[in-house]
Amino acid sequence: MKKSIITLSIFLIVSSVCYAQIKNAKTATVKIYGSCFMCKAKIETNGNRKNISQVDWNLQTLMATITYDAKKTTLSKILKRIASAGFDNEQFLAPDAVYEKLDKCCHYERILKHQYECKMCKKTAMKSGKCPICDMDMTKKKK
Repeated sequence: MKKSIITLSIFLIVSSVCYAQIKNAKTATVKIYGSCFMCKAKIETNGNRKNISQVDWNLQTLMATITYDAKKTTLSKILKRIASAGFDNEQFLAPDAVYEKLDKCCHYERILKHQYECKMCKKTAMKSGKCPICDMDMTKKKK
């Protein structure tokens, strides 16, 4: 019990020191798609840069709190790095080839890729064409 309290205390001190080292800090909350703890590790690893950015991703809500030095980087650069590692977010889609190489447990539903929908039955698709359910035309989704 005592050991776990000491470990927790050390973790909290180290965490606060990491945040304190980011100067000119801005914080944003962004949705990043993933599905497991391996995703969490990859998202945070690709987003974190010592003294520049800190990413904390929540698996249950899919929301990431990103704190970054606004003089050294931008939110877009951080999100682009995360997308290039295979994880769709509000600004960038992961390349299909990179997404396919993720471990199977990391394959999340690519909601943002589905750019077309059927007005009749609300089926979504990545390409325009005829709906496979009701044969109506698929139209571009409005953002």
